[in-house]
Amino acid sequence: MRILYAGLLPPEAGGFLRTGASVHGWELARRAAAAGHEVAFVAPTRARRSYVREGVRVVDQPHRKWRKALDGWRFGLKMDRREREAARPFRGPARMAVLGRAFHLRRTIGLLRPDCIHLQAIEGGAPLSLLLQGRPVPAVATDHGYWHSVASPADLARVKAGLGRLNRLVAVSALARDRALQDGLEALVPVVVIHNPVDAGASGQADPADVRRAWGLEGKNTAFFSGLTKSLEVKRIDLLLEAFGRRRELRENCRLVVLADAGGAEYALKFVDKHGLDAVVRTEIPRDEARALAAAADVCVLPSRSEAFPLVFEESLAAGVPVVGFGPAVRELADLLGTYVGEPFDAESETADELAEKIWRVIMRTVERRPLREAFARRLSWEAQFPAYENLYREAVLQGSVPGRGEGR
Repeated sequence: MRILYAGLLPPEAGGFLRTGASVHGWELARRAAAAGHEVAFVAPTRARRSYVREGVRVVDQPHRKWRKALDGWRFGLKMDRREREAARPFRGPARMAVLGRAFHLRRTIGLLRPDCIHLQAIEGGAPLSLLLQGRPVPAVATDHGYWHSVASPADLARVKAGLGRLNRLVAVSALARDRALQDGLEALVPVVVIHNPVDAGASGQADPADVRRAWGLEGKNTAFFSGLTKSLEVKRIDLLLEAFGRRRELRENCRLVVLADAGGAEYALKFVDKHGLDAVVRTEIPRDEARALAAAADVCVLPSRSEAFPLVFEESLAAGVPVVGFGPAVRELADLLGTYVGEPFDAESETADELAEKIWRVIMRTVERRPLREAFARRLSWEAQFPAYENLYREAVLQGSVPGRGEGR
């Protein structure tokens, strides 16, 4: 089967930003190529050219503003009345970006002739770009938390634009599915749940003792935080730091490892310096090192206000490391694995003192890593989950291209 993925790539694949969505999309494309499918991935790249990596044909998507505006203008000249109406929720530069993406997607689809397209997000007009490009190709999309970009009815209208063109929308968790139902997305496209898998063996490739020694983490318990986007406003690194600052046992017996975006790292460094915390703070490190750090920790903490299905929780659990943080995700993971995975925390209703208590409770509890790793591998490894994606593609191809159900609702 010829499969075209469209989205963002992580730095290790030649892209710009490491997020849960970009990491998942690239790993999915790699797995599809390894399974014998003919795979391409269209995305903005640092190379600004097309190339082949790990069996995947990467097609560069222009990302400079002037180029998107030019391509959008060229595409807009040939739009008919129906297409102009479909693009109505978008204005100004956002409209040009959508039209420019449609222009490029039309050329890419014409060149590659895919049997199925898999969009890696539904924000930013991605489904609408697919609808506007005009060629009838079966298509699915994965939602990694569209509601994080929704602050008004107009934002939701932009998310919904073009959804009716999809054969299926994949929600990465029960929470994501419930939010899609709440916002009326299922009136436009059938929603299915496929939990994001991770490589269950990757975290075990480095010896945790060697990692602790290399990073100077010996002699104390280690708490790990990773939030490379919106680490303050969504991931709530401030709550985690306050929890360490207020709890004597954590200050004296634990070391904190923080991976954050620039704003979060600056905030963390100032807090650590002011309160004398034992902490390592970084902004960007290779993904293999980040996974090794997560596996070497005693607990992973992510006290987010909102998540769809946090990758850092999965990678920690794959290594047998318990978690503390965003409650719905912790509870869903416990249900999926059928075992204790850690402590849920609600950043909206609980305090830094309560977060500190839960972190300390997990550290003091003896969690057997091997059974936790095995439970994860049985349920959420790529080996366990990839067949669900292949079935999704086969069903979409059998159904054929959808003309656009429910448009204009």
